[in-house]
Formats: sequence, C-alpha cells, structure tokens
Amino acid sequence: MNKSFYKILSFSAFLLFLFSSFTVGQVTSSTSSSQTTTPEIAKAQDAVNKVLFDAGVSFKEGLQAYSENRPQAAGDPQRE
Repeated sequence: MNKSFYKILSFSAFLLFLFSSFTVGQVTSSTSSSQTTTPEIAKAQDAVNKVLFDAGVSFKEGLQAYSENRPQAAGDPQRE
C-alpha cells in the first residue's frame, strides 16, 4: 500500500513538473518591445493625460471646498 501511494505521488509530481514547464514557456509580454507609437497616438495620449490631470485637480479642489463647508465652491447643488 505504501509503495503504490508513493508511486502515485511521485508520478503526479512528475506530471505537475512537466505541465508547469510547458506553461512557463508560453508566457508572453503584454507590452511591445519596439515602441511603435505614431505622433497622432502620442498627441492623443497627451490630451487624455491633460484631461485626467485637470479632472483630478478639480476633484481635489471640490473636496477641499466641501470639507471647509463651502457648498457653492464644492459644486453641491443640494446645499446651496
């Protein structure tokens, strides 16, 4: 009984090792190694980054105004 259990255990360990070596060999990178961005893409990315930055600044200013109990500056229509 012990020998058959160890045989099954060692065989399953071998299979696990075998299949894990195949999966490691198939990992691909999600980013391209050669940067192929065109000027149009770079311009669009810059525009998106500017909008996101401006939105973040506006949100922080509104949050600060809300915490200082200035509802009009915070843009809270319920408390005006």
